[in-house]
Amino acid sequence: MSAETVPGTAGAEFADFDAKSLHTIADHLDEVLWLRQPTGRLSFVSRQSVAVLGAAPPQLLEDPDLWPRLVPAEWHHRLVWRQPLQRLERSTSSEYPVRVRDGERWVQESCFPVRDGSGRLLQLIGATRDVTGRRRAEQALRQRLEQAHDLAERDPLTGLLNRRGLEHAARELSRGGGQDTAVLLIDCDDFKRINDVHGHDAGDEVLVQIATRTRNQLRPTDCLGRLGGDEFLAVLPQTRLGEAMRIAQRITAAVGQTPIVCRGQTLSATISIGAGSLPPGCVSIGAALASADASLLAGKRCGKNRVVAQADANAPAAVPAPQAPAITSVRTLAQPLCRLDDLTVVAHELLSRGPHGCESPTLLFALAAANDTAACVDWLCLESAVAAAAAVGDGRLPAHANVLPATLLETPVDRLAALAARVAGGLVLEIPEQHLVGAPLRMRERMRALRDLGVKVALDGLGYGRGSLEALLLLEPDIVKVDRRLVQGADRDGGRSRTLARLLGIANGLGTAIVAVGIETAAERAMLLDLGYTLGQGFLLGRPTPVRAHCRATNGSATPARS
Repeated sequence: MSAETVPGTAGAEFADFDAKSLHTIADHLDEVLWLRQPTGRLSFVSRQSVAVLGAAPPQLLEDPDLWPRLVPAEWHHRLVWRQPLQRLERSTSSEYPVRVRDGERWVQESCFPVRDGSGRLLQLIGATRDVTGRRRAEQALRQRLEQAHDLAERDPLTGLLNRRGLEHAARELSRGGGQDTAVLLIDCDDFKRINDVHGHDAGDEVLVQIATRTRNQLRPTDCLGRLGGDEFLAVLPQTRLGEAMRIAQRITAAVGQTPIVCRGQTLSATISIGAGSLPPGCVSIGAALASADASLLAGKRCGKNRVVAQADANAPAAVPAPQAPAITSVRTLAQPLCRLDDLTVVAHELLSRGPHGCESPTLLFALAAANDTAACVDWLCLESAVAAAAAVGDGRLPAHANVLPATLLETPVDRLAALAARVAGGLVLEIPEQHLVGAPLRMRERMRALRDLGVKVALDGLGYGRGSLEALLLLEPDIVKVDRRLVQGADRDGGRSRTLARLLGIANGLGTAIVAVGIETAAERAMLLDLGYTLGQGFLLGRPTPVRAHCRATNGSATPARS
């Protein structure tokens, strides 16, 4: 048996899942899945406890004090389940060390309460995973930063890392692996004019102030360095491009909105920022500059004092800072979802693109966030998608449309139902897993209400966010879409293909449809078919195209997308 339970406990009440489903999920996870009663006592623990904690499930279930004994006493305050559980209102996460035979190991523990309709605590569900490798990489990075006070790795004017120091820090970051890295290339606008008009001392003070104000807007784990002249580079680990854009907007405001005083002179300085992203494991200064440099140049051509993100490899799109134009219209593209065996189109996803200059969704919503209109823009995108759905496949196939969790929660159910009623083939609302925050039970109630009205919900981006397990168990989505970063190149990566197999096993165990996203090569399609995947989406099967062109390509019905 792969996991153990204590008979007669409240485990059977957990979120309507039976023991078989729970065992199925546990068998496909690398982390320890566990359940605790309201008293804090374990009622279920998966077999991964042997690899992660060095203790077998029967040992942990029979001896309630064994798990705490594995944790040094000074870290017991991190054990959430040792606290009064009735006070726990939402999901929480902590990290702490455990003693194992080969020394010390660090784990990350995420858990959340499950309550009934009256608010009574039923269970605490949690997952504990080994993060020793990441902790060691972070520790090595901290040591490198501490040692970088040497002049060879520090810029003497600003005190920031110089290019050599950035190279060392980037190498340490790359060893953490597994997550995206964002980069910000920062350049002072018209710096030569500042030097010529006010003198080099004033120019130096401007550079120092840019460095200080930028550093104040970054997180402790981010790296900032001066490349030379008036150029700076920030490396933001475990950060997606959308979040990097928001950080960059704060930096431009911090630099440009407060004058700089130098020897009685009051100077105004602005900066332009080029934002880019690097794939997991690829962190180097050369790659960072290649990712962000073209975007920065585009921003300079568009008028300076702005944040520019890499919309695509050839056409960076600029986001003026700190003021951004309002979004009043969007374009809708369509992309097919297909059966992988015969490429029959079974559904269509309607994708929103912004006006000229902010076509990509990332830039579109960065603009909306800058104007505090994200909810309005999201609803505009949803309405546009539903309007286009009638023309796609003659409206007979399901239409997928993206929506932010906040929009789903804040919009009255009857308004959502009225929108869905306009889609003859059925509406599927796709929620990005990375945006799931807050109380999950409120979201589950909303999703169940929508299902009662015939609206299905899909969870997009499965496999990279640490909230995926919680979302699957509590939200019970009708469909899950695997993150494209897991799919692309998985035919050449045994680790990714094994993860894909585990996700498929979990979805099958829960009775949830699963779609592999981002399929670009025939080899990836063949690999997915061998694993047992039946549904897919990606450039190989059909690119996002304007609705009319999409209808012509798919012949308006459930026919093969391409041969």
